Amino acid sequence: MVITDEAENTSVTISITPTIVSYYLSITETLTLIDGRDYTITIYNGADIVYKDKIFCTSQSAETYSINNGEYTENTTNNEFVIIS
Repeated sequence: MVITDEAENTSVTISITPTIVSYYLSITETLTLIDGRDYTITIYNGADIVYKDKIFCTSQSAETYSINNGEYTENTTNNEFVIIS
C-alpha cells in the first residue's frame, strides 16, 4: 500500500496483510496523517493496482463535518439591479 501526501508530494509504502470479511477485504493499520490534508491511497497485489482512492484527513466528527468549518463568510447584498432595455 502506498499513501501519498498531495500537499508535500511525499509517499510512504506500508506492507499490509488484508483479512477477508464476508465479501470484502479489511486492513487494520495505524497511519500518521496531518489534519486538513488530502492523500491518495494505492493498494497493490504484486505489481498490479487493485484499489485506488483519496483520503481527506479531518479532526471534525463525521456527524458535524463541514467543508467550510470556520472558513465561510456570507456575502450580504441588497440585490438591487437595473435592467435597461
